[in-house]
Amino acid sequence: MATWWFLGVLALTGLYAWLMESLGKGWESLPEWKPSHSSPPETRVSVVVPVRNEEAHLERCLTSLLQQDYPPSFLEIIVVDDFSTDNTVAIASEFAGRGVRLLRMEELTPGGAGRSSKKKALQVGIQASKGALIATFDGDSWAPPAWLSTMVAYYEHHHPVLLAGPVGFTENGSLLEQFQALDMCGMTSISAAGLFKGWFHLGNGTNLLYERDAFLEIGGFEGADHLASGDDVFTMQKMAKAFPGRLAYVKSGEALVWTEPVSSWKAFWDQRLRWGSKASEYKEWQLTAVAALTLAVSMAICFSFLLIPWVGAWAFLFGFGLKSAVDYRLLNRAVHFFHRESLLLLFWKAQLLHVLYIVCTGSAALFVKNYHWKGRRLR
Repeated sequence: MATWWFLGVLALTGLYAWLMESLGKGWESLPEWKPSHSSPPETRVSVVVPVRNEEAHLERCLTSLLQQDYPPSFLEIIVVDDFSTDNTVAIASEFAGRGVRLLRMEELTPGGAGRSSKKKALQVGIQASKGALIATFDGDSWAPPAWLSTMVAYYEHHHPVLLAGPVGFTENGSLLEQFQALDMCGMTSISAAGLFKGWFHLGNGTNLLYERDAFLEIGGFEGADHLASGDDVFTMQKMAKAFPGRLAYVKSGEALVWTEPVSSWKAFWDQRLRWGSKASEYKEWQLTAVAALTLAVSMAICFSFLLIPWVGAWAFLFGFGLKSAVDYRLLNRAVHFFHRESLLLLFWKAQLLHVLYIVCTGSAALFVKNYHWKGRRLR
């Protein structure tokens, strides 16, 4: 039994190592986009920002959007308040005279607080938009001045129906926030490589642009509107099915959007449980396989502790050692793009945390389909 276990760990981690190395090379092979900015943009863009209880971040978010080096006549910013219970509406209202349009779900769907979600808020904003290109953005994020012009320059040069861009977490030096920042570097490079190689479609909704007509053609969020999460990945998967080969990843430092990590371990658990709960709904078997393999490898490493005598120890050392080696190689490639090389000093602590959280949240997500998010209990 122990020998078969060792062979199983060897096979799983070997497959995982091949996958991560392939994705790491895919990230390296993905060329960086360096727009010339020689001609002014010609595409009207609607930036839709769904918000709920973002009083701590919204001013910085909207200020960064208003400071974009994009022609104001080709840009509209729509904030959709999703039944906030703090000062979010008051803050958004202060920007009304500066080119920001505020829509309130409370006025559009009275009494619908318990049934609302980020997807519903996004849908409202998109329906009210006038731009040919929709950019989704989160209220706790902010972008450099060249973000939008860089993304649109890629769109006007290559004409994809959907563009995904890089996202980074800030950090204040705490173990939790440094771990999230390093983890996001890895997730960003994996998402970009998967899209570049055509293996799967994964991205972050705070830096996602797509053609409005294409979004309406695929029926918007129909088919995934029963889930509170996944406005990004399910849209990408539907777009990929309807418009094969016409999705792109914009690897550019000028297009890098920054966002806030969660500030407590409880919030981290809820966030990762929310992310993991949608895995069973993926429409691409490749993405499901990647998630399943990552969970299986992490579980095999953890359960090797339970095997006695020496085979379990060897299985653990082999599995954890090989996973760590390929993860380090992938992260080492990714952190240079983000200029966050110092995060690798945390690698061994982060690696232990990564294995444990994958096992805990991955297992829980198979059975727990309800979670808390911003004062709501959602599915």
